[in-house]
Amino acid sequence: CLVDDEFLAKTVERLDANLELSFVSGAVRIVDESEGGDIKYRDSKYPVSGQVNGLEYFQEFQIGTLPKPCSTCCTVFRKKCVLAGDALIECSDSSIYLKALLQGDAYLVPDLVATYRVWRGSVAKGRGFGYDFKLNVLRQKELLYEMSKGRIKDPLMWWAKTFKMNFVYFNRTSTGPSEKRMLAQWGIQHAHGSVELTDYCQEVLKNINGVKKL
Repeated sequence: CLVDDEFLAKTVERLDANLELSFVSGAVRIVDESEGGDIKYRDSKYPVSGQVNGLEYFQEFQIGTLPKPCSTCCTVFRKKCVLAGDALIECSDSSIYLKALLQGDAYLVPDLVATYRVWRGSVAKGRGFGYDFKLNVLRQKELLYEMSKGRIKDPLMWWAKTFKMNFVYFNRTSTGPSEKRMLAQWGIQHAHGSVELTDYCQEVLKNINGVKKL
C-alpha cells in the first residue's frame, strides 16, 4: 500500500515535465511475514537516485549493480513505453521494467513511498511456478534480448546472465529434475551462440541426478 499520499501526483508531474522518462519508482518498506509468526521489516534502498539512463539500467538490471524496484506498486509507468512494439508474452514485473527501460530513462526516488508485504504463500517463498510460466518468462527475456541488439553493449552476455539468473530463481521454488532438464535443453537450443550459456546448461544436465546442487 502507498504510504506517501503525494507520490502519485508528484510522479505524474515529473513524467509530464520530462518526456525522457519511462517510469518513476520509489523505495518501499518490506514487511516479511513468511517465516513462522515473526514479522521482519526491511527498507529497500537504491544504490543511486535521480534520473538513470534507461539502456545502462537495462544492462545492469538484476544481473549487475542495479536491482529492480521491489514492487510495481511503488512505480508509475508511462503507458506507451510498456505498450511499444510487440506485446509482452507474460507480465512479470521484471519484463515490464525491462521493456520500459528500452524506451527511456528511469527516475528513482529514495523516499519510502509504499509498504510491501511478503506473505507465506507468495510465489517467491515456495508456492512455485508452473513450467509454462517459467518458459514464458525466458521467452520474454529472449525477445527483450533481440530488442536490445545494437542498443546495449554485448547483448549476448546480457542474455546469458539473465537466463542463469532466472534459472537460479526458479530453483528457489518447486522446480523438479524434469523441469530443470527441459529448461536447460531449451537454453541450449536458444543460446544464440553464447558459449557461457551453453556450458551452463550442459553443466545443469550433467548434474541433473543430484550429484551436485546448483
